[in-house]
Amino acid sequence: MEFNVTYNKEYNYLIAEVMGDMVNESLMGFGEEMMKMAKTHDCSRVLSDLRKANIKLSVLKLHEIPNTLNKKGFLNIISKRAVLIKEMTSDMKFYETTSVNQFSRIKVFTDYDEALTWLLYPEVR
Repeated sequence: MEFNVTYNKEYNYLIAEVMGDMVNESLMGFGEEMMKMAKTHDCSRVLSDLRKANIKLSVLKLHEIPNTLNKKGFLNIISKRAVLIKEMTSDMKFYETTSVNQFSRIKVFTDYDEALTWLLYPEVR
């Protein structure tokens, strides 16, 4: 899995793009890089673009991710995250629900404009 995290200064959010096979071993490095960039730029919003990723995570792992990130202080730094995927699957819907149930402000999208609008504008739900 390759990833690239960049900062959009104009709108104060991070773009975290993932390419290739998204597997368990790579996730913590990705999360840590997002947290590092968020601290550096005093930024709490992230657009995670997974459209070029092959998500190869079990349902159990999808369930564990929010708790693991929370234990590392992710929620103290990243307050809102839009996840952009190619196609909505039951696994990604489950991930969204699990994350929300663990107090993450997250939403999964298949449309870039909808994801960005939700991320940038607090009145959009």
